[in-house]
Amino acid sequence: MKELTIIDCYEQKIAAYDMMINTFMFDAQTIACKAGSDHRLKMLDIFMEDYYHLKNNDEVYEVLLKLKHAKLDHEQRRKVQQLLKEFNKIRAIPKELYLKISSTAIKAQTIWEQAKESDNYALFAPYLKGLIILDIEACKYRDPQKSCYDILLDDYEEGMDQKQYDEFFAVIKKELLPLIKEICTKAKALKIKDLSGNYPIVLQKEFMKTLAKYLRFDPSWGYIGEYMHPFTSAISQDDVRITTFYREDNLIDGIFSTIHEIGHGFYEHQTATRFANSILANKSNALHESQSRLFENNIGRSKAFWDNLLPALKSLFVNQLQDIDLDDFYHSINKVECSLIRTMADELTYPLHILIRYELEKDIFSGKCDLDNLNVAWNKKVEEYLGIKVDNDRNGILQDVHWASNAFGYFPTYALGSAYATQIYHHLNKEIDVVKCLQRNDFAKIEGWLKEHIHCYGGLYDARTILKKGLKEDFDPQYYVGYLKEKYQNLYDIIK
Repeated sequence: MKELTIIDCYEQKIAAYDMMINTFMFDAQTIACKAGSDHRLKMLDIFMEDYYHLKNNDEVYEVLLKLKHAKLDHEQRRKVQQLLKEFNKIRAIPKELYLKISSTAIKAQTIWEQAKESDNYALFAPYLKGLIILDIEACKYRDPQKSCYDILLDDYEEGMDQKQYDEFFAVIKKELLPLIKEICTKAKALKIKDLSGNYPIVLQKEFMKTLAKYLRFDPSWGYIGEYMHPFTSAISQDDVRITTFYREDNLIDGIFSTIHEIGHGFYEHQTATRFANSILANKSNALHESQSRLFENNIGRSKAFWDNLLPALKSLFVNQLQDIDLDDFYHSINKVECSLIRTMADELTYPLHILIRYELEKDIFSGKCDLDNLNVAWNKKVEEYLGIKVDNDRNGILQDVHWASNAFGYFPTYALGSAYATQIYHHLNKEIDVVKCLQRNDFAKIEGWLKEHIHCYGGLYDARTILKKGLKEDFDPQYYVGYLKEKYQNLYDIIK
């Protein structure tokens, strides 16, 4: 069909532009010289204007409208639907506003980096407020009858809205808040070995090579860089770049950041090859987070995972870990403690960090939040849910990059993804012996199962449909709360 050929050619060109932008952004955040920042941003503004015109191509749009009513198979129809959704989003927003949002978000991320490094929220605050105002304006163009936040939530997770997230977080509050309170009270009396110390970064990097090899994150297609807020960028299916970070006084956070990002990396690498350069390579964000959280927590924080790896770690840090055995290490990496930093949070308190951000975003886009004092609102939420005071904005509102990159509506996918991960892990364990695979250094079986049941689909279906196809059942958040309750009640000797 001639029209489908036109769409394929269009997608190839979009993919080429996306590859250039992703490469540009990865370099800017990792290896590019800071002094060149202003010039890079000016050049990118020029590039983005051409990109806007490409994504708003009238001829392609007319072809898509024609194909909407054509007889297509599921894959073709899904592609047309997803492309039309993108076109309608862009076409609803005036060009000047669209480009202003793009330009402001790119500049805001650079300012955020400076603000975080200097702990100067006042530097970033005008950009944050500006992005929120621009998003609200854009949403009015897109659908004046619909809640702005519902529009943004659907942008980051197809089909999700405040009603569904409210129901999900209600389960989290009811089931986990009492347990967290009980454990945090009891934890003070338990003696869990302290892993703090001095861990030379050069040795940490050496261990990351061992870790990556164990997880089969192959340097022929996977690269590990550094950034203050770890992320994954898929330049292509066989050029997947992740970042991690290192702190000499903290070994564990860098390790689990690396495991987390490798989970993202495998999802990109193992999507069906036929979706390359297509909108069907764009996957559910919640499913994406399910893979990073699955690697990081369900697998990475298990005792079996460290059977092979702990000896290698101890050989590098002989003095620091000489008194730590496998049980000590397992308890230490699963220690529950209310803390300020989301990416360093334990598995149990982590969803509270997401709840804080979700409720703040709801207030921001419903007009309940004072945009000139968002850091104050942040600090109040942290104290409400975690019971601790924020000591500075670097550890508070400036800790995450998401708002700086205009990703309002993304945060809830972390909690939803964590829940997806647990249900996936349950079924993974039913079909293969995960413990034996980990103990025998046979990660290939785990990755193979994930590819067959989750990764291969890419964006061919929405997340819930992929779960139904891969797991043969609907999503159920009780897997998540049940897993957390059982694991941490056992760890902390709490009578059920």
